[in-house]
Amino acid sequence: MLKNLSIYFVRHGETEFNQLQLFQGSSDSPLTAKGIKQAKQTGIALKNIDFNFAYSSPQKRAVDTANYIIANRNINLDFHDGLREISFGNWEQKFVPDYYSNEDFINFEQNAQKYSTLDNKGESFKELLDRSTRVIADIVEQHYHGNILVVSHGSLLRQLIYVITGGAWQDHLEKTTILGNSSISIVNYQQTDFDAPGIFSIEVLNQIDHLN
Repeated sequence: MLKNLSIYFVRHGETEFNQLQLFQGSSDSPLTAKGIKQAKQTGIALKNIDFNFAYSSPQKRAVDTANYIIANRNINLDFHDGLREISFGNWEQKFVPDYYSNEDFINFEQNAQKYSTLDNKGESFKELLDRSTRVIADIVEQHYHGNILVVSHGSLLRQLIYVITGGAWQDHLEKTTILGNSSISIVNYQQTDFDAPGIFSIEVLNQIDHLN
């Protein structure tokens, strides 16, 4: 086997903006006390996993979550802009329930292909996918065997995991559910031949048992 990687995808812990129901894409807010506890619980759940390397979005909520997971372990942590959350443009930091009847927001939650950013000047799902899949391509190019930790964000991970394991980005909202804060999803990557692309398969999706 040329390559056999287990990629542990973790969404960041709960933040103040999550709690206040504010749009939080390119914006940032601190982890709440609950979010810190979630990140530490995730670290405990993964304490026996021998990670070769860790990657995180450079946004503070993800970086802090990654550092709580790694704790005092000797694991290299690299930051990758491609793991940033989707940008909501001029919706950033506004109260989400105020947009429940907004057609663009309804499509953001229900129909990825119809979601338009003409009004909010944010980022499309296709743009999000293009940069996030480049991160994964870099990871599987650089690593051959073992376990990799990736800490990122809800919208990005929900789409990315679905697409790399064979789904179409256009229907990911219909076919998947929201990932919980500090949830763990494990995707295996195997490549058996230099001339053939590797295959991603889901081993665990949206695991939150460790937070009980």
